[in-house]
Amino acid sequence: MKNKVNLEDVLNQLGSDEARRLAISRLVGKVNLSAQQIQRAVEDYEKAGRFGDAADIALKAGMKERAIEYYEEAGMYEDAADIALKAGMKEKAVEVYEKAGRFGDAANIAFKAGMKERAIENYEKAGRFGDAADIALKAGMKERAEGLKTLVDLINS
Repeated sequence: MKNKVNLEDVLNQLGSDEARRLAISRLVGKVNLSAQQIQRAVEDYEKAGRFGDAADIALKAGMKERAIEYYEEAGMYEDAADIALKAGMKEKAVEVYEKAGRFGDAANIAFKAGMKERAIENYEKAGRFGDAADIALKAGMKERAEGLKTLVDLINS
């Protein structure tokens, strides 16, 4: 019969903080870790500037908002936006894409989420004036739609 092992004791016996962080990152979701253990690992990775690793642990532990922040900090905008979308945080996903300068993606999500004005603005920033005009027309912004259509015609002439 196996003796019950105290995970905290095992982790404390590891020779470095890095080894503890790595062990915890591999154990998240597999064993019952305390919130304090997870928090410590996330904070240690954050202090070390390893935001991608901090985000991975946060995500595995169900800390979605925190994971999004860390992925953004790591420049992993696609991951951050994907998590936001899966969590139903459409406005956050739009914000992430805007920060990344991916205005077409931001516009697509904004439009699907019913944020028409924001979709128009992002399509304009992406240089997709025809798409912006179409949405403006559907949103009842006739004057804006006409101006955008005129711009498209001038560009295409």
